[in-house]
Amino acid sequence: MVKKFDRDALIWTAILLLILYSFARMIYSGDIKNYIHPDMVKYTVFGTLAIFLMVLNGLGQIFKESSHDKIRFGYLLFLLPVLIYLLLRPSGLSESTAVNRGVNLLFYKTLGSTELGHNHTHEHGDGNMVIDRGTIIIGDNNFFTSIKEIYGNIQKYKDNAVDIKGFVLIEKGVDKEFILSRMIISCCAADTEVIGIKCQYDKLQGLSGGQWVQVRGRFKQSKPDSLPVLSVEGLKVIEKPQNNYIYRD
Repeated sequence: MVKKFDRDALIWTAILLLILYSFARMIYSGDIKNYIHPDMVKYTVFGTLAIFLMVLNGLGQIFKESSHDKIRFGYLLFLLPVLIYLLLRPSGLSESTAVNRGVNLLFYKTLGSTELGHNHTHEHGDGNMVIDRGTIIIGDNNFFTSIKEIYGNIQKYKDNAVDIKGFVLIEKGVDKEFILSRMIISCCAADTEVIGIKCQYDKLQGLSGGQWVQVRGRFKQSKPDSLPVLSVEGLKVIEKPQNNYIYRD
């Protein structure tokens, strides 16, 4: 005699297994940081454990007699985000999509002292400023610290070269200038903000929007209250980094 099983419970448990696999894969591979702030990963781990318990419960329900014979196909809606991740492997918000939200050139004015100086295991942007043989090295781990210090003391650092990376944004109708941009996450990819540094560069014809570049130059300011501008002395195109976000509280 063949033992009956609950087809509805079977389908739901199979979907839960795929969801469990997807979350476990994102966490293990680090892909999860393309979608949420690293501080939020622990909540994703708790959620994954909860799904694991739901799978165990579902396995116990499969061979129990069901009070209904219909299969609830609404469960299949849960497959859509899972299939998008497993088949398309999106790498987070693209540069072009993020730029459509606008670029914040005055972000440095929102950097308060309470935001800087914390200890983090991820690229939080509040690490110590680095000066190597007169060159200020601005990376993901000290981005905010360095920009806040330089923008607040342009005259002090006007003779220091700056080494910094980002992606190119070219404004229509603007000649010999581009915006060196970065994407900032406070919570998740949905709240991504694009910040930028205005750069002067004579060889704009060789660049295209969205390209990642490493720039060497010096900051200057036409008058005390004006926006600082990075005068580019050297530039090279680089590969897009695996993790292209800077995280912010």
